[in-house]
Amino acid sequence: MSRDKHHILVVDGDRDFLDIVDSLLRLAGYAVTAGDAIDAMTAIRSFEPDLIISEWTLPMMDGRRLVKWSREETGYTGPILILTAMKHPGVESRILGAGADGVLFKPAGPSLILDRVQDLLL
Repeated sequence: MSRDKHHILVVDGDRDFLDIVDSLLRLAGYAVTAGDAIDAMTAIRSFEPDLIISEWTLPMMDGRRLVKWSREETGYTGPILILTAMKHPGVESRILGAGADGVLFKPAGPSLILDRVQDLLL
């Protein structure tokens, strides 16, 4: 399947970071919807993204709640990739235990992000 068939939802409270990831993914040929947690809830209700990329520490709803809501309230079964700057012991296992499919620690370079996206979309 070509990349332009994949629609990725990117969730973060930092507009600059959203713009960077949005541009990176669009340049790689993906369709992208980007916004904060409230935008994400609206988007997930209106379409099922092929992948959700979310920050773990969101201002209005933390990543754990967003993952849980996506899985339990909407029945979303696609992959969820969490990006976080938190590098405390046990963070990765807590994120994966919450229902995410992958974790990338910030700062993550463009090639690493694109590699993880491609892996999760296979």
